[in-house]
Amino acid sequence: MSASYRSREDGPIVGYTTLFYSKLPLDTQANVVASFFRQNLEPAWRLVDRLDGPVLNFRKGRSSVSVNLESSQAHLLEIAVDHGH
Repeated sequence: MSASYRSREDGPIVGYTTLFYSKLPLDTQANVVASFFRQNLEPAWRLVDRLDGPVLNFRKGRSSVSVNLESSQAHLLEIAVDHGH
């Protein structure tokens, strides 16, 4: 699912966010998935924020990737990709 966003209600489109959802195998541990993304995104993508859950936020230029494992106990992974203009 992709959606555009604006800096103000009537302003021009300034970026797009795309959400991806994926089912995780039953025996998957959140820390293993988080480690996978860190190993495969860094150093090209810089880890700029790590929240409990875990949620990992990476940035490369004006683009960002958020890896959200808050629902990992329900075996769900959410990834948000944002590309601003």
